[in-house]
Amino acid sequence: MNLSVLLIFLGLLFTSSVTQLSAKDYAELIPSRYRYYFVLSVYSLSSQNLSKEQIKSRLAHAQSKFDDCGIYLGLDRIEYMNHPQWIEEWETFAFNNGEISEWETWFFSQIFPRQNGIIYVDSLNWTMEGQGTWATGYGSFIHKHYQLDTASKVFYDDYMVGHVVMGLYRASWTLAHELGHAILNLEHVDNPKDLMFNGAQAGTPQFDSSGLLISDNNPRFTPKQCAKGILDNPRLLPNPNFVE
Repeated sequence: MNLSVLLIFLGLLFTSSVTQLSAKDYAELIPSRYRYYFVLSVYSLSSQNLSKEQIKSRLAHAQSKFDDCGIYLGLDRIEYMNHPQWIEEWETFAFNNGEISEWETWFFSQIFPRQNGIIYVDSLNWTMEGQGTWATGYGSFIHKHYQLDTASKVFYDDYMVGHVVMGLYRASWTLAHELGHAILNLEHVDNPKDLMFNGAQAGTPQFDSSGLLISDNNPRFTPKQCAKGILDNPRLLPNPNFVE
């Protein structure tokens, strides 16, 4: 190995950190009370990387919402990815005239198809009075609202569906809400007490000193939403250890 190749390898080694449950049988890790599970990879593309403990804490809060549906959130890997700086300020196709953005093309071209994941960035393409940013969940229903060409639709369905992008916004229920879009294919509802309520419609939110929404009233998935999300969902896998 010549010196230049060695330096490149060492640079990658020290700028990207991956924790992966490789060669693990998820069936042995899933508690028997869950009927289904799906597997998530977590990618950090933020200048302010969350620690692994912070990521796991946020995932645990989302798990408390998915408990109502009998679904276990399996964590496959946490990866701090090498990335160009501009990727930290994410732009979605919804804010790119309905065309898949350069941000989405860059990231999703680097992963395998038909995966599920959480992508942490600094911010997305809208903010709430300087308090932080919202997030987005790529559900299979979304592209029906946009006129994607055939190639873009195939790319969206094969690579983007099943993923959420999270800014530094820290409403405690945000991750579960976006996974509701990305994994359960749920759309927004009008009930402000529902987990799938579109919080952006409620005006400027109020935050406590920790950055959590003061109005967070512990919203949850309804039984109807759980049933709809589970029905005919190829991303959900049955738990062989499930016990009634």
